[in-house]
Amino acid sequence: MISDNTLKIVEFFNQRNNISSFFYKDKPIIIYNDHRTILNVLYSLYKLEYLNIKDPVNIISFDLHDDSFDSFKKSEIFDILNVKRFDDINIKDFFGFVEFDISVIDNDWVKIGMELNMIKDYLNIGALYSSNLNKEYIDESGIKHDLIGIRHLDFELSSKANGLLVDESNNKIKNIFNFNGNNFIEPKNKYILDFDLDCFTVQNKTTEIGDIDGVTIPWNERTFQAMYKGFYDDYIMNFMESLILNSEIVTICMEPFHCCSHLDSAILLSYLDKYLFEGKLGISLDYIQK
Repeated sequence: MISDNTLKIVEFFNQRNNISSFFYKDKPIIIYNDHRTILNVLYSLYKLEYLNIKDPVNIISFDLHDDSFDSFKKSEIFDILNVKRFDDINIKDFFGFVEFDISVIDNDWVKIGMELNMIKDYLNIGALYSSNLNKEYIDESGIKHDLIGIRHLDFELSSKANGLLVDESNNKIKNIFNFNGNNFIEPKNKYILDFDLDCFTVQNKTTEIGDIDGVTIPWNERTFQAMYKGFYDDYIMNFMESLILNSEIVTICMEPFHCCSHLDSAILLSYLDKYLFEGKLGISLDYIQK
């Protein structure tokens, strides 16, 4: 049963430019282009009281990049927005701040979210560019945040690969997932499950774009199928199902620049829909290719 508050936030996002909302088994799925837009989503969820700012969420993010470069401190953000505290921020001003003031290559939104106490800890899955991970970040208020990076789940759920999710000593990581190494437990730590579609690409080292990184090549459907249906008798797919349903909300970033093209990004979304959301988002490959 979808709550009135959930319907309220989905209606709110459907009225915003370049944001689309869907449901998967009563779970809101929010889709947008640029990854820094997640800050608009987070801010709105706190303002609409879907989340409690006194109990910030963790972010579990599938992303090729760590998006955790240094940026504005809280006092600098407040100065830009001309406010004294978070509750005084105007939604139009905040959306403008995200659009025009923070990095246009979407590489600093994590620490901005931490400075505003909208993000507790950040766990990245699959980052190739991860120089800022596996470190502690102390925000301007003195609050400590963990920045964690792990490999794709076919490694981290495998004891043969010394997977961190089945290693008895890695309680910090398992606690973020609410996972005890064998099963999901009663959620203690709220999290948003986040997908940047460039996580499902590989680097083409033959081509470079400036100093950012190499052009990427999207996974084909066979690779998606092997990852989420081919291992451990659907174990990873079942793990992902629980991870989705235990989240507060799911966000998906299209990021076409890092997925080679808008079409490739849309095709990756169709694979994500097919193998992780049972096609319930209605993202049809036939429709995309028309």
